[in-house]
Amino acid sequence: MTGATGFIGANLLACEKFTGHELICLARPDSENIPVSPHNRVTVRKGPVSASDLAGVDAVIFLAGRAHKMDDRAADPLAENRAVNRDLALFLAAAALEAGVPQFIYLSSVKAFGEAVPRGTIIDENSFSSPSGPYGISKREAEEGLARLYAGRHGAHCVVLRIPMVYGPMNKGNMVSLLKSAARGRRLPLGAAKGKRSLLYVGNLCSAIATVVAHPSAGGIDTYYLTDGVDMTSAELYEGISTAFGQDNGAYYLPEWMLRIVGASGSLCERFFFVNLPLTNGVVSRLFDEFRFSSEKFRRDYGWSPSFTPHEGIRRTVEWYRAIGGRKGNQ
Repeated sequence: MTGATGFIGANLLACEKFTGHELICLARPDSENIPVSPHNRVTVRKGPVSASDLAGVDAVIFLAGRAHKMDDRAADPLAENRAVNRDLALFLAAAALEAGVPQFIYLSSVKAFGEAVPRGTIIDENSFSSPSGPYGISKREAEEGLARLYAGRHGAHCVVLRIPMVYGPMNKGNMVSLLKSAARGRRLPLGAAKGKRSLLYVGNLCSAIATVVAHPSAGGIDTYYLTDGVDMTSAELYEGISTAFGQDNGAYYLPEWMLRIVGASGSLCERFFFVNLPLTNGVVSRLFDEFRFSSEKFRRDYGWSPSFTPHEGIRRTVEWYRAIGGRKGNQ
């Protein structure tokens, strides 16, 4: 597997469903702090990888990626995203095919589909994809490259998992901001939020990956959306987090149009004054727009169901945050 030092990789290394397997972490020469698993046998292999290094491997799990950045200051964000999200994945997939590895699992993103859609729309694998932004484009191009590599293959199967926002222990990014606010008893102006969004608890993601590894296919490529199966508004999510912290009334009402005006003003200020503001068009979109996906195809094909409810996932995430004393929130 790649990406062992990341949030999802660390949780996958510790997943009890892989007990009895040897997990080989492919890492850069300068990689540090690869987590040690309490349940599984982990080997670290640093440096370039060739087909000979993958001989005898049952599955390659590609988790590495240049994360979705709302404030990307790279000189060429698309080239930076393509280098990891697309080119590295295709290189490793080609090496896996040469070595005769029966399964390649690529962790993609719902951003490969595109952006928010009209309320009431639930996206599935038959929906037309039109990604925008460097991250989504690079993920979609990787999927297209993998389709070319695995089309018509027998004995080699590629599974692409398009995932929404993932939350859970060792979380980073937007979820930590919500945890930090709830831990401090802050109320947020999310009461007007009506747009539901799909989420995925990291324990459910690890369970799904383990299920794919345990059920190899004859060959070819399949693409799936994967979610908890329970979509929530940002108000419902924050209320759930606040309740887990023992807080009441986490969200209060403020008209959506008012927040959108503030968000538009924030985006203009960022553009002209080169500052980072907490409320922009992008932030308001993530809080209020609809972005829902169906994982019925994956459930049907693999006989899979989530191991954890959103309530359990949020509770476990809050327990982790409390255990680390909220340090992530203060970084």
